[in-house]
Amino acid sequence: MHLTIVIDHINIRYKLNGNPVCKKFIEIADYMKGQPVPDWTTWWRPNLGELSMEEEWNKLIVFANKCGLPISNEYDAKVLNDLHRDFHANVEPSNSVMEDMAAVNSQIHLVESVANIQSAPSYRWTPKFGAYQYNKNMSYQIPLDDSDYQYFKESEYSKLMMGYNTVGKNIGHCAMDNDIDTVKQDMVRPQLHASCEIIANLNKPSWISQTYKTHAFNSVGKTEEWIERNNLHSYIDMSLPCNKTGVMTAEIGDLETPLSDEELSYIFEKQSITEIIRD
Repeated sequence: MHLTIVIDHINIRYKLNGNPVCKKFIEIADYMKGQPVPDWTTWWRPNLGELSMEEEWNKLIVFANKCGLPISNEYDAKVLNDLHRDFHANVEPSNSVMEDMAAVNSQIHLVESVANIQSAPSYRWTPKFGAYQYNKNMSYQIPLDDSDYQYFKESEYSKLMMGYNTVGKNIGHCAMDNDIDTVKQDMVRPQLHASCEIIANLNKPSWISQTYKTHAFNSVGKTEEWIERNNLHSYIDMSLPCNKTGVMTAEIGDLETPLSDEELSYIFEKQSITEIIRD
């Protein structure tokens, strides 16, 4: 069982691992077979160390203004959290994210990522992108069981993950963003369904030492510490498996053939998917 992501002449091929979440993903992917992957359903993580916060914030201003959402002239973490709640409130009633709102959401997460690396001197590029096949007349989700959350893992090089694909933030996202208001306003949304969204983690570029490993990021532990520190126990039930995932997502596959530096560069210059093939 494989999933191949085609970007022009480049085939990115993952071997699917067949765990219970992966099987749900496969069922949905087979249902969506042949459907397009519009650019607005994708997001990309180029080398964040090469991006300018000022430039990315200015892009976010343009996207937010187009949707009539309030935003400040300069980066502000609280404004970013407020903006994400505005996105959530606008989209959740219809559970439908269209192009302009999708652009706001994707840029919010890119700005968050740029902000995070500014305080991480040991940052190394972890090339990844996310996407899902889309047809406005087709929607198919499968509920996750409590036992499915054991397959949620922290992100690593060369791993294929099933995306969050949920409007809003889970409690782990709130912790990482220090977003107390979303918790107190009862707007936390754990992932409850499998979907066809993918997060494609790619291999290390050659200029990153092969002995380098991503920091052992215990997002579940950090989330619990944040809840304790901010006295939020009464707002969130951390006994539920769906809330004990931190920022992890379900691991469903492994990259079969590493990409060259030239291929990695091309992918993030192109930022457009030709097709997704499940074979």
